[in-house]
Amino acid sequence: MRSLRFLGADRLPHLGILGGDGVRDLGRATPDRQRRLLGGGRLPVDGPVVAVDRWLPPVAANRIFAVGRNYAAHAGEGGHAPPTEPIVWMKLRASAVGHESAVVIPAARAGAVDFEGELAVVIGRAGFEVPPDRALELVGGYTVANDVTARDLQERMPQWTLAKSLPGFCPLGPVLVTADEIPDPQALHLTTRVNGEVRQSAPTADMLYSVATLVSFLSGLVPLQVGDVIETGTPAGVGWHAVPRRPLRPGDVVEITIEPIGTLRTRFVAAAA
Repeated sequence: MRSLRFLGADRLPHLGILGGDGVRDLGRATPDRQRRLLGGGRLPVDGPVVAVDRWLPPVAANRIFAVGRNYAAHAGEGGHAPPTEPIVWMKLRASAVGHESAVVIPAARAGAVDFEGELAVVIGRAGFEVPPDRALELVGGYTVANDVTARDLQERMPQWTLAKSLPGFCPLGPVLVTADEIPDPQALHLTTRVNGEVRQSAPTADMLYSVATLVSFLSGLVPLQVGDVIETGTPAGVGWHAVPRRPLRPGDVVEITIEPIGTLRTRFVAAAA
């Protein structure tokens, strides 16, 4: 099932199901409906077909965990050795935005904002200290993430949460694909384009720590909860490590594609004067 959240005609979050005839509006996106969907339950799909004017993150995230340097080539392009265990930090929930959002490049961060295309995992069943061979049982679905980063802050601060949590710095979408439709998250391919130019292209099999390993690792430290999101790291090709550097500029459009999830599109705009 391919679900999404969007702003309904009543200006409240609605839940939709994407099918061959378009988006069917299932009504208010309540926490109970989200838990049911992530837990493997089926929802009625007989709502009216509607046009989506404003996409919201496909899940109302409980917590957002992010993983760094999880592709050896990306670690290497930054001059780092592959990590000996997952590098994890948090992104603030308030930074999450949906597909087709316009993200402001703050004036103080001009020339330092970068993209990171990632597969995002959404937890559908709570668990604590779950072994790797059972970890995928906790996954409710998958979506696409852009771990937008203010590189100047990242290089200045030992902890990366603030550098990666500015307003709009966590685009998610376009949809959530339930786990039953992606039996092997390591058999996907990620492609990131900036203004149509391919910047990143890598199979998720290249992850140093698989989805199952990451879920197990995090569950061994904190109890995972329904609605938690885990961004699984980005492959090589980010703008900050290009020669010369290629930070995002106002007017740039970043498109991150992972099939069968789809393409997450984000526009970057200048701060208001």
